[in-house]
Amino acid sequence: QIFRYSKGPISSNYTQITPSGSGAIIALAWNHDGNKLAIVQKSSSTLELWDIKKWKQEQLTMAKFAVKFSGREQLSFAKFSQETDHLAVGTVRGGVYIYDCGTTKEQRVNNGGSGSGGRIVDTVWSRSKNRFAWITEDCHVYCCDVTGRILLKQTFRSTAAAPPTALTFGETTVDPSHDSLLCVQFAGNAASFEGRSSS
Repeated sequence: QIFRYSKGPISSNYTQITPSGSGAIIALAWNHDGNKLAIVQKSSSTLELWDIKKWKQEQLTMAKFAVKFSGREQLSFAKFSQETDHLAVGTVRGGVYIYDCGTTKEQRVNNGGSGSGGRIVDTVWSRSKNRFAWITEDCHVYCCDVTGRILLKQTFRSTAAAPPTALTFGETTVDPSHDSLLCVQFAGNAASFEGRSSS
C-alpha cells in the first residue's frame, strides 16, 4: 500500500498496488525523485515498474533482460541510482543489468564470467558519478558505470575468513571525493580498500 500524507479521512490517504505475481515481495525501490517504484517478488523473473504520477504499470520480463541466459532467471534485487532514473537489477545467479527508465533500454553488465557471478550479498550506488557496486558471497567486488562498463573487479578476503555482509562507498555528502573508496564489511569485522577504477 502507498500512503499519501494529506488531510482527510484515513480511507482516502492511501492507494493499494497489487503486483501481478503471487510471490512475496522481496524488494521495493523508489527512484531519486519518488515518481517510480520498482517491485521484485520471490521466485519471479518479472520486474514491475510503477509510474506514480501516471499510475501506469510496466512489466519487464527477464526474457527481455537476459537474452543470453538459458531459460527464465529469477530476480533478486532492484536498486535505483541516487541521481538518475537508472535502475540496477540482479538475478539469483549473480547477473546484473542496468535499466534506463528514460530510454527503456537495458544493459547487461559483463563481469568477465559466464553470467553466473555468485550470489550477490549487497549492492550500493555512489552519491556522485553514478557508479554501481556489488559484492558476491565469494568476496568478488565489482563496480560499473551506467553503461555497464566494469570499472573495478577485485577479490577481497577477510583475515578471519568471515563471509561479507555489506558494501559501502567511502564518499559523504560533505566530501564526495572518496567515491573510489569502497568498504567491505565482514561478519565480526570490517576491511576497506581503494578501488583503482577508471573514470
